[in-house]
Amino acid sequence: MNTLGPAILLVILSGLLTSALADDVARIDDMQCAGCHKIAMQTFKDGVHGHAFSGDAQAGCQSCHGAGAAHKEVAGQDDYAGPMKIESFKKGGATPADQNRSCLTCHENNKSHANWRGSAHDMGGVSCADCHNIHAAGETVRAGICFTCHQTKRAQVKHTLNPMMPRGEGAKECAKCHDPHGGKGPGLLKAASVNETCYGCHSEKRGPFLWEHAPVRDDCTNCHDPHGTANANFLKSRLPYLCQNCHSDAWHPSQLYSANSLTRNSGSAEQMRLIGKACLNCHGLIHGSNHPSGARFQR
Repeated sequence: MNTLGPAILLVILSGLLTSALADDVARIDDMQCAGCHKIAMQTFKDGVHGHAFSGDAQAGCQSCHGAGAAHKEVAGQDDYAGPMKIESFKKGGATPADQNRSCLTCHENNKSHANWRGSAHDMGGVSCADCHNIHAAGETVRAGICFTCHQTKRAQVKHTLNPMMPRGEGAKECAKCHDPHGGKGPGLLKAASVNETCYGCHSEKRGPFLWEHAPVRDDCTNCHDPHGTANANFLKSRLPYLCQNCHSDAWHPSQLYSANSLTRNSGSAEQMRLIGKACLNCHGLIHGSNHPSGARFQR
C-alpha cells in the first residue's frame, strides 16, 4: 500500500493550516453584521437556525454567507457597484447548485433531505432559498410556495367538491403526500408508488381482494385525480362515462337520446334513464370484492 511521505504530509497539513488561518483572519464578529442588517439579524435569532446556532460562538451569519471581512470593506463604500464579496442567496446571484451547497453542508446528513440530489426539484434548478426564508422568525417555508410553480394544482384544489380535501395554501398540505426534498415514488411522492401513498389514508382499499379490479390495482389515478376535480370523489369524469373509457356500453346503454331510446313502445327510454344514473348503483364494490359471487363487484 502506498503511503504519504513525511514531507508530503507536512506540505498538506501546512496548506490546510494556512487556509484555516486565512479564513479566521477574514472573519468578523457576527454582531458587526447588525450594523446594516439589523432586521435580518433579529428575525434570524428568533428563528429555527438562530436557536440552532445560539450555543456556538463561531456559528451564525458567516457559517452560511462566508467570511465577512472583504464584504465589510466594500459595503461601506459610496457608489460601489461591484461584487459584494460574500455568498448571496438572492435570485440572480450564484447558481442554484452553488447556493444549495451551504445548506447541504448541514442538511444533507438529515434523513429528510438525503434524497435531494438528483430529485425533480434539484434537477429543475430549484434552490433552497426559492422555498425557504432562512431569516424568518417562525416557519421558514414561504406561504403558498408550492402553488407559485404548480398553479394548475392550486386551481384544482380550490374547485374540488370534496370537503375533506385540504384547502390550505401552505406547503404542509402538499407535504402530506409529497416530499419536496426528494421522495421514493414518482412526482416526489413519499411512498414508493401512487397506490401506496393513497393507502396511507384509504387502507380499506388495499385488499387483498378475491376479485380485483385491474385499473384499481394498477394505479388509483386511472380513475381519480387526487388534487381535485369538479366531480364527486375526485373522479376524472362523471359516471357512467368514466367506466365507459374501458367498458363497452353495448349491454348498458347510457345515451338517453340514442336510436333505441326513441323507441317508446319498448320502454327502453325509461330503462336507459335508470341505467344511466351510475354504474355504482349496482357495482358498488368497484375497488374489489371478497364475496364468492362478486366477480362483477356487486357484493
